Amino acid sequence: MATTVIQAFNEFLKDTVNLDPEVTTKANGSRDWLVDQIANFKSKDSYFPTSYVDININFGSFARKTKIRELDDIDIMIGLSGQGSTYMAYSKKIEITVSSEATDLLKLCHTNSTSLNSKKVVNKFVSACSSVPQYNSAEIKRNQEAAILNLSSYPWSFDIVPCFITSEDFLGKTYYLIPDGNGYWKKRIQGLIKNGLLE
Repeated sequence: MATTVIQAFNEFLKDTVNLDPEVTTKANGSRDWLVDQIANFKSKDSYFPTSYVDININFGSFARKTKIRELDDIDIMIGLSGQGSTYMAYSKKIEITVSSEATDLLKLCHTNSTSLNSKKVVNKFVSACSSVPQYNSAEIKRNQEAAILNLSSYPWSFDIVPCFITSEDFLGKTYYLIPDGNGYWKKRIQGLIKNGLLE
């Protein structure tokens, strides 16, 4: 039993606010296993977008270690290769024009165009996750910019956000492009995006 205010506060944080270390360990393992499964989707479906694992990002409060009880979601950005595709920034959207070499991305474009449809990309993640036997009892759906994987075995869900990274602009800056929920793309971080190449 705490005998000082500081001890009482520390106990409160440990027992009521901070995530249980065992939960954190299980969640990290579950997340890492999911990321490994996603990295292998291409070997099972040649039209799944080509991974760019070097730009994967764990983000959100769980990754920042600021998540408080109870753990309900884990956010992941999954990197994809642009394969020579380009992008154009407009006032309210970013459009990705797919290179003729990126045959997997061409399958996910808006009808009769080479403009990459972010809804189709997210839906591709949804269908691929649905094919993983361990997730056969999970609820998997698209929600705006993310594929949502609600697990039956754990209380948390995964928000899976596909992303691309731009080549460096004239200032040496790169930007992440993620779905905007309307079929196009938006920047993940604040700043000016110039038209240019995707890595």
